Amino acid sequence: MNFSQWKQLGRQVLIKSNINNWLICHPGTGSLVDWQGGSVSCQIVKRVTDTCKERPAPSTFALTSYGPVFSTTKLYYYFDGYTGNNWPTHDPCGENNENHVKNVVNPHGNIFIR
Repeated sequence: MNFSQWKQLGRQVLIKSNINNWLICHPGTGSLVDWQGGSVSCQIVKRVTDTCKERPAPSTFALTSYGPVFSTTKLYYYFDGYTGNNWPTHDPCGENNENHVKNVVNPHGNIFIR
């Protein structure tokens, strides 16, 4: 589906992963669907890892040259599409580190819109 048509589905985002916690995010001043950086209201709806259970869900959506970011002060999810350097982030601690679940066969995730 063409990205420009996502708005027809809705603006709430569900991020699923088998190596990081699942999030539901509602737009504030920021929105993945509207491709606008700013505040979002996210909740952890499924814990995939027990790491950093006290950390809050992301509260900011940002745009970069290489993909969208959900963060607080650092990155929880960075859907980095650049293959030259860096890496996608899947960090339940929001530290942009390798705190995700390891040794998972076929690590992957999905973004759903409603």
